[in-house]
Amino acid sequence: MSGTASVPNSFASAVTATGAQLDTNYASIIAYVNDPTNRNNYAADTGNTNTIVLTMSPPVLGYTAGLGITFKAANTNSGASVVNVNALGNKSLVNPGGGALTSSQVTIGSTYEAVYDGTQFVGIGFQSSGAVNSLQLAKAWASWPGTSTGTITAAAGYGVTNIAKIASGTWSVALSTAMSSTAYAVVGSCDNSAFTRPNSKTTAGFFILIQDASSSGQAVGGDIQFVVYGS
Repeated sequence: MSGTASVPNSFASAVTATGAQLDTNYASIIAYVNDPTNRNNYAADTGNTNTIVLTMSPPVLGYTAGLGITFKAANTNSGASVVNVNALGNKSLVNPGGGALTSSQVTIGSTYEAVYDGTQFVGIGFQSSGAVNSLQLAKAWASWPGTSTGTITAAAGYGVTNIAKIASGTWSVALSTAMSSTAYAVVGSCDNSAFTRPNSKTTAGFFILIQDASSSGQAVGGDIQFVVYGS
């Protein structure tokens, strides 16, 4: 819906209290109709992995071409997905090119928009089918000097809120956005050729352990870096 609505004030010259009251009621109706918050078609998803269930209020009464929806995902999809709005039935949610969604194109906690084209809901700004999806993108990375101590400000990074040296050769890393599970991958390295590995992973972060050739657990000189992949 675009623009504003108006209703002719048919009772402007009425002399009865009834006429005046009708004018007041029309003013309230028009104010409601012209308030964009009353027609944003947003809802939080209450469905399962590949079925997005939305309950709009006021309800959507039917699927019509051009119907737009906005939703916050309750789950990360694992493949082709459908949308069910106000129990009107499942309709496919597809990429702009018409292809079915692939794994993790919808991620838990993220907000999406789609438009009904008369047959299915087409995602706005979704990666086209066959393009890089979110599992192929780094969720976090950072690099910092191996000689640093205490709480560390990374020389460069993304998706990290805190790095701290907590013991000889051991750094804790806190992620700015929690992972959906601990089944994610951390790839690390150190410029002094020490062996780098993650440890004690949680959805909120992990430890980076550095072990040099002498097994002393020291990282002397060089930069430490890591990259996180997963969902």
